[in-house]
Amino acid sequence: MDQIDAGSDKGSLDPGGRKTSLVGELLTLPNLISLSRVLALPLLVSLMSRPDSRFWAAALAGVMGFTDFLDGYLARGTGHVSTVGKVLDPTCDRIVLIVSAIALWYYNLVPHWLLGIMLLREALVSIAVLSFAVLLKQRFDVVWIGKLGTFILLAGVPFAVLSQSSAMDSPLLLHVSEVAILIGTLILYGAAYEYVAKFIELFKVKKLQ
Repeated sequence: MDQIDAGSDKGSLDPGGRKTSLVGELLTLPNLISLSRVLALPLLVSLMSRPDSRFWAAALAGVMGFTDFLDGYLARGTGHVSTVGKVLDPTCDRIVLIVSAIALWYYNLVPHWLLGIMLLREALVSIAVLSFAVLLKQRFDVVWIGKLGTFILLAGVPFAVLSQSSAMDSPLLLHVSEVAILIGTLILYGAAYEYVAKFIELFKVKKLQ
């Protein structure tokens, strides 16, 4: 997911209105679900390495994509929306996207040019996030266009893996995955544009202060 709306809250409250510690914020179910995506990456990459295990790799990638929706839903539903979660969730998403793209590249499952523009975008956004933190001393919350792009892109990964598995060798499914990854990446470039516009706006305000 992508972050953009400026925020500088120093801490969070639990559902009972009590101030929570950093460890307390981290060890909530939504945040643990976010972390589980990163912890599952070694298994995902290993399963992607062989055609006879790619069906399970696709299934795991699908579950990981679903948890991206689940952690946010649970955080809002249980009142565990926290500063840590707002940073952790998009960070985990970025790690998953980058590692997945590198694995798809290495195993030649998706055209390299497509993965190249995806990785370029992730590099640019990572630089932008670091610039916000260093120059503006602010973090930026998730925007809907970033959520949409991430969802579509993550949906394309399991289709790409499944299309070249022993269970289903399907050129059509591969094309579907390529379209999904391309659309998701283009939408995420739109989110990156919002980053730049917001950065310029806030930087001008900071210079006038």
